[in-house]
Amino acid sequence: MEKARVMKVFLCWSGNRSQALAQALRDWMPLILYYIEPWMSEDDISAGERWSQAIGKELETSNFGIICLTRENIGSQWILFEAGSLAKSLQTSRVIPLLLDIELSDISGPLAQFQAKKVDKDGIRDVIQSVNQVAAQPVQDKRAMELFDALWPKLEKQLESVSQQIPTVKPVSRPQHEILEELILSVRSLDMRFQKMEVKPRSESLPPLIMDKVEQILQQYAEEIELLQSVRYAGVTGIYKRREQALRAFARAIDEESHDIMVIGSSLKGILQKEEYKEIADKLRFKSNHDCRVRFLLTHPIVADFRANQENRGPTDIGREIIESLKMLQSWHVPVENVKLYLGTPTCFALKTTRQMLINPYPYITTAYDSPCLSLEVPLGGAERPGYFYDAFDVGHFGAWETELSVPIHDYASTIDHCQKMLDDYSQSVNTLLRKGKTFTP
Repeated sequence: MEKARVMKVFLCWSGNRSQALAQALRDWMPLILYYIEPWMSEDDISAGERWSQAIGKELETSNFGIICLTRENIGSQWILFEAGSLAKSLQTSRVIPLLLDIELSDISGPLAQFQAKKVDKDGIRDVIQSVNQVAAQPVQDKRAMELFDALWPKLEKQLESVSQQIPTVKPVSRPQHEILEELILSVRSLDMRFQKMEVKPRSESLPPLIMDKVEQILQQYAEEIELLQSVRYAGVTGIYKRREQALRAFARAIDEESHDIMVIGSSLKGILQKEEYKEIADKLRFKSNHDCRVRFLLTHPIVADFRANQENRGPTDIGREIIESLKMLQSWHVPVENVKLYLGTPTCFALKTTRQMLINPYPYITTAYDSPCLSLEVPLGGAERPGYFYDAFDVGHFGAWETELSVPIHDYASTIDHCQKMLDDYSQSVNTLLRKGKTFTP
C-alpha cells in the first residue's frame, strides 16, 4: 500500500490567546485530516528574537499556513513579518488568517491580501475544506464533513475557553479613518490595474474627476460606517422586515443550541401552528426531546382579549389559540415546568438561546408577525463588544419568567379544561373593563 503523503501546516501565533488557538487547532485538525502535520513554534515570536534555523526549515517545507489573529496581535510587526514570509513561500490561496473576536474590516496592510476566516463553525469548516482541496491525497469531502460535524463540539468548547482568556497585551483598535483610507487606496489600485491591462476598459482608466468623486463618496459614508460599527457594538446582527425571514435566519442558532431555549409570545400560534413556521416548530420539538431545555411563556387566557381588541380580533380568538398551543405542547411531551402563562400581554415576540436572540416588537394595532425583527447576540467572553441589546432583553423581557405574573401550570389536561370552561367569562370581564375605559371621564 502506498504510504500517505504528509502535508505540513504552519501555525503562526503571537500572544496568549493566539497561542491557545493555535494549540487547539494543532491537536484537533489531524482528527479530521489524518495526513496533516501541524507545526507551531513553542516560543512567542513577539519576544523579538530572530527566527531560528528550525523555524525557517519548517516554513520552507510547509504546504499551508494559518495565521491566528486576535485583537491584541493584529498590529504586531512580527505577525506581519511572519505573514509576509508565508506569502513568499506559499501561494496566497494557501495562507488563511483566522480572526478571533475581530472583524474582516479590521484587517489591513499585508494581511488584507489573504482570504481571512472567522473563528466560528463556518470559518473553521472553510479552513478544513481549503486544506483538503490542495492535499495530494485528500479525504473524501463527504467523509471530512461528517468527521467535522462530529468533532466540532470538542473544538467549540476549547474556542470558548480561548475567547474567555484575559489578553496579555493591550488590544489594538483600527481607527475608522484608516478603514476609509484603505477603501480609497483600493479604488486607486483598481485604476492602476485597468491601466496595465492589455485590453483596456472603454475609458482607458478612471479619469481624475471620477476618482475625486469616488473619494468624496467614501468620505460621505464615514457616518454610515460609524453607525454600522455602533450597531454591531450593541450586539445587533441582523434586521428583517417580517418574522418569517428572521426565523429562517435564526434556525441555525436553534440547531447549534444544546442547553437552553426560550420562546415568549401571545398565543405562539404563528411559531407552533402555522405551516410556514413548521420547520422551526420541528426544531424546537426535537430540541425539547433531546436534553435541551425549551421553555414557553404564553399570555394567560384571562387577559388575552386585551390583545385581541388591539388587533381587531374577535372575542376569545387569542384565548382559543393559546389553548391550541397548550394542546400542541402537550403532544410534544414538553415538561409542564417548562410552560408558564403570563398575566399580561407581551410587548414583543422573542426567542433566545444562550448567546443569540430574535426580537419581534408588537405594534399596537398590527399583528406582530408582519412587523420588523432584530437578531441579537452576546459575544463570547473577552470580546470587546458588550452586546447590551441582548442583555437588556434577557433581563427585562425574558426575566418575566421568574416573576409572580408568570403562572406555572401543573397539569396540561386540567389547565386546558379549566381555560376552555372559563374563556367566555374571561372575555366578558376584559370587554367590560374596556367599555368602562372608553367612557371614562375624570
